[in-house]
Amino acid sequence: MIANTFFTKKQEHRIIYKSGGLASQMDFLLYPSNDLPDVSNCKVIPGDHVEAQVTPGDHHVVTIDLSVKVKVSKGQKRKLEGQRKVKWFKLKDRKVSIQFKSEALQKIKSDIYDKNVWWSRTKKALLDTGREVLGESCGKIWESKETWWYSN
Repeated sequence: MIANTFFTKKQEHRIIYKSGGLASQMDFLLYPSNDLPDVSNCKVIPGDHVEAQVTPGDHHVVTIDLSVKVKVSKGQKRKLEGQRKVKWFKLKDRKVSIQFKSEALQKIKSDIYDKNVWWSRTKKALLDTGREVLGESCGKIWESKETWWYSN
């Protein structure tokens, strides 16, 4: 659709530039014709000037009125790769907690006297036991796919 020829306008709403008794008509705004119901008006604003010119004359602003429909998606999500995590919340169950404790204590050695070595081995034992007894998450991060800033 060529916007300036589609709408009937007064002469003052079609002139974009006046100088020395000469005038030029509105610039053309192209818009997809399948989106025609979105366009409600196309005109020149006579009072607003685009730029100050060295020579006398006025260049006016060309506007187009659109009604834009924004689709807000609810619940659309996509999976992102993340880090797998131990399901520590399962320790709230008493039976699982007892099983975790007994298996972890079997793996932790108390005959190590260097605290840094002891801590790194204890940490590894607890994480390994947690993965075996409690399980791990799938590592997927759920993120919303709302595209209200842009459209395709």
